Amino acid sequence: MVDFAVWGERPTGHIDADTAHWLAASLGCGRGPTATGARIAVEVVREAETNDAVLIGFALKANRARAGGDEAVEEILAYAVAA
Repeated sequence: MVDFAVWGERPTGHIDADTAHWLAASLGCGRGPTATGARIAVEVVREAETNDAVLIGFALKANRARAGGDEAVEEILAYAVAA
């Protein structure tokens, strides 16, 4: 999923608004992400050079909601600030 979203779509390395909305909807599964979906969002944010705010917000919300998500939230914020 990470390879496809980050490196398979153009422009490579960048998550644009359309891709961010698609990922959030897909990983959300209509009810909110599973732990795997939340982790995928973190990995996409980490791997991409730039991320749309929609994906960053989704990743933050998804990981705040799950137990043990504090480390992931800190990681997301570090990558979001660096970009």
